[in-house]
Amino acid sequence: MNRTSEYALTIVVPVFNEEDNIHNLEKALTEFIPVSEVKTCALFVDDGSKDGSLKLIQEVCSRNKDICGFFPALNIVGEKESGTIEQINVTPVGKFQFILAKLIPLWIIGIVIMGLSLLLAKVIYGIAPAGSIWTLMLFTGVYILVVSGLGLVISNYASTIQQAMFVGFFFIMIFFLMGGMFTPVSSMPDWAQAITIVNPLKYFIEVMRLVYLKGSKFVDMIPQFLALCGFAAAFGSWAIISYKKSS
Repeated sequence: MNRTSEYALTIVVPVFNEEDNIHNLEKALTEFIPVSEVKTCALFVDDGSKDGSLKLIQEVCSRNKDICGFFPALNIVGEKESGTIEQINVTPVGKFQFILAKLIPLWIIGIVIMGLSLLLAKVIYGIAPAGSIWTLMLFTGVYILVVSGLGLVISNYASTIQQAMFVGFFFIMIFFLMGGMFTPVSSMPDWAQAITIVNPLKYFIEVMRLVYLKGSKFVDMIPQFLALCGFAAAFGSWAIISYKKSS
């Protein structure tokens, strides 16, 4: 999910209606990044631009792997800022249908990205799961519902994209640092291990290791599956309840 995690230095560039300046900034960054003493990337953050900034950021990201964009999956708050949420609120669309319509595209994109990642891992690095790839994709589908639901919950409460962005970054950092990816959960203090119980990434990382390294079957990972389903149901329900059809 996070392209910036492999870099030692990330240059965060807030963008708001900077259509005329993005190409000049791209040129400056592409000249600086290769000569930087540490591995560096630039992160463009679109803050609800009304001009062509968003499209230009996408073009820049497609041309340069060291420059990426952050377009929050917290898309409801983007509609709040643009004013389109008011048009949606006066329609007869129910809260459940609205949240579901927001989740489905994110779910499809996540499944496609995961599939491509597994394919590239096999083709480029020769790494393939010892277990069933379909089991892995099943857990991936549930995990995507979890993180997408959390994003929609944050978006429901946030007033601006910038606010939603910083809250999202907070949760992303906590999930990664306390998910067992860098530090084994068993080596953490007791209080930290207790916190990881409510970290959905912990269960997904366990599944990845069990499927890839041990070839575990679905029946061996039922506790992780139930935990992820619980998170998905909780965040999905929370997103529906917290979404208000009136300002």
